[in-house]
Amino acid sequence: MRNREVEILAPGGSVEGIYSAFAAGADAVYTGTSKFSARAYAKNPSVEELCDLLDYAHFCDKKIYLTLNTLLNDTEIGQIENLVAPLYEYGLDGIIVQDFGVVNYLAEHFPDLNIHGSTQMTVLNGEACQVLHPAITRIVPSRELTIEEIRAFRKATDLELEVFVHGALCYCYSGQCRMSEVIGGRSGNRGMCAQPCRLPMVADGRRGHLLSTRDLCGLADIGQLIDAGVCSFKIEGRMKSPTYAALASYMYRKYSDIHLAGEKPNKVEMADDMRKLADVYNRGEFTKGFLFGGKDIKKSLVYPKVNGHFGVKVGKVTKVSEGKNLATIKLEKDVYPQDVLELRDDAQNKEYDYTLGAGSKAGEEINARFTKGLRVRAGMGVYRTKNNSLIDEVTTAVENARTKKLAEVKVTSKVGEEVRVEFSCGEKSVVETGQIVEVAGKRPVTAEDIEKRIRKTGETKFEIGEAEFDVESGIFLPLGEINKLRRKGLEELEKLIVSDYHRELPEGKEDEVAELLEGEFVMVSFKKMAQYEEFADSLREDIKVCIYLDDFPNSGEWGKLGDILRDREYYVAFPRILKGDNREKFMREWRSQGHAFDGKSGVIASTIQGLELYQNLGEKGELVIGSGLYVTNRRAWETYAKLGAKKHSFIAYGKRPVMLTEGCLFATLSESCGGENRCKEIELPKRDRFIVERNCKYCYNIIYERESEEYETDEICNMSELQFTFESDEEIRKVLNRWNCL
Repeated sequence: MRNREVEILAPGGSVEGIYSAFAAGADAVYTGTSKFSARAYAKNPSVEELCDLLDYAHFCDKKIYLTLNTLLNDTEIGQIENLVAPLYEYGLDGIIVQDFGVVNYLAEHFPDLNIHGSTQMTVLNGEACQVLHPAITRIVPSRELTIEEIRAFRKATDLELEVFVHGALCYCYSGQCRMSEVIGGRSGNRGMCAQPCRLPMVADGRRGHLLSTRDLCGLADIGQLIDAGVCSFKIEGRMKSPTYAALASYMYRKYSDIHLAGEKPNKVEMADDMRKLADVYNRGEFTKGFLFGGKDIKKSLVYPKVNGHFGVKVGKVTKVSEGKNLATIKLEKDVYPQDVLELRDDAQNKEYDYTLGAGSKAGEEINARFTKGLRVRAGMGVYRTKNNSLIDEVTTAVENARTKKLAEVKVTSKVGEEVRVEFSCGEKSVVETGQIVEVAGKRPVTAEDIEKRIRKTGETKFEIGEAEFDVESGIFLPLGEINKLRRKGLEELEKLIVSDYHRELPEGKEDEVAELLEGEFVMVSFKKMAQYEEFADSLREDIKVCIYLDDFPNSGEWGKLGDILRDREYYVAFPRILKGDNREKFMREWRSQGHAFDGKSGVIASTIQGLELYQNLGEKGELVIGSGLYVTNRRAWETYAKLGAKKHSFIAYGKRPVMLTEGCLFATLSESCGGENRCKEIELPKRDRFIVERNCKYCYNIIYERESEEYETDEICNMSELQFTFESDEEIRKVLNRWNCL
């Protein structure tokens, strides 16, 4: 029996994909339905299909987790019951959630259901788990963590850890991206991300896919993750093919088992297996990501030349016969009939692609006749984007995978008594009885005759193992009766096995609607010291002020800021991202220099980590929920209110942050880190422009909208923030006057 200490968690973007992943070795699948899933455009199963899939999964000792990982409004919160209730009854194994209000609702209405905190919660360390709802049993940390940070995470919490090991990476911290929403109204936090980060863009005169990350492949390093205490390996890809889900599941199960058995993988075999994974899908060749990418990961995370499936290089154009439009290709790898090959220039631009009619071996030459007028040249790389042989291999393996359980059987057949057939599987058994057995008039029925029929399990989920036949000699029994008892018995045995997972709905509860926030407030924030000096004293007395510590990395300036604001009500916003050692450094700095802000009214937390710091630093002032923590329903606000919050702010004016990213545009453009905050502008194809700011102290980028605007929100808020960043003093004064702040 294989060791299952580590769960291989595969994407289930379709019914076919779910069956394929299970057949290939996945222990669990995460999937959505047509509602409230972060992949709204996947071929998600219906609730009815998912109920059948739950029975199938449980029969095969597998699990299914539902993705309910979008932000919901109050009306949608009321629809959760109808969505989850039937799946709960069929034994749903867990739900992956982003919205604190959804967590609140599920914990109250389905108290024994496992709730998993999505990576969209942006949880960066184990200490931050202290502020999560106690109903959460598993957390998916941000994909930006290193293996050292995962080890520290494990030590700081008892929650199960689920870590992404393969597939696409978001450029932004998951849950913190608004770019798709800003550009086209399709919010990633509502499951409709249009992936604008994959588009070509221009910065400093350089054009390319400057925010498009390579795909992650952690296959070579999963032993370290197992030893670090990770319990589930998550494979991204609900929008990808069943072949992708099956192959990735098989590979990660294979190498997990090798490590768990105390063995070392064969390096040559692993290299070939990673090539197979790349053949199915990769963007710009694989990356080890932040997990194992080391110090230079920010330089190599993005592949600017190409977006989409990169393929695998299989050869090179060695000669071109211009008059014949014929290219000669020297192969570096075997190719197969129906493979799709692309001829590309040095910039990875595709000049020509075609489908092979016949296969050839590495070292051989093949000819490709291309369309007249194309700029095919000697030296071009040849890449395979479809490996038809591999697809056939995976498809055949899935179809032939053994998914049946062994059932034992005992048949008792004696004259004058009902024929009795007992089927058992593990601790489960069922008994079926049939016709009265008679004395044979002519040819008697033998034990061999009965066994032949009993073992014809066909399309059922069983095959017969040990069999015992207590059959009296000289009997007559219609053999069709044996077939009927076999069908009925195995059907009832299957029902009995999966019934252990079925459960009854808990008693319904009246929803207690949380109170709305009280009061209406206006808050102003500036990015530069000079702006505070210019405007702080002239603000109306009731106008609140906020200091974002991201903007003032030099704690030597804190005292001056505190002095400027000492006679008015102001808040301090902790840095949005504090990863690894940066968290400890900030806490030490705050404990030694934070007294500069002793006059503050409270703290603004824009991430879950901000909530954790507020608690662990022993802050006594008011807690304000910032714009990076979403409050789209009353239950979400109830959760924050229990932590002591009384205000929630949103950006009513400014250049909204659309991304917080561990990636660095400056590193992508091969610039060294100068140790100071700097900005660049990027432009997308439809002339959408953004400002990218580098925060060197805490080592992340913030991407802002280029134009300042006024905004409304559907969130539950009571504090409008005027967030001034790169505006001139004249622009700031106009806005402050318009809002009657002076």
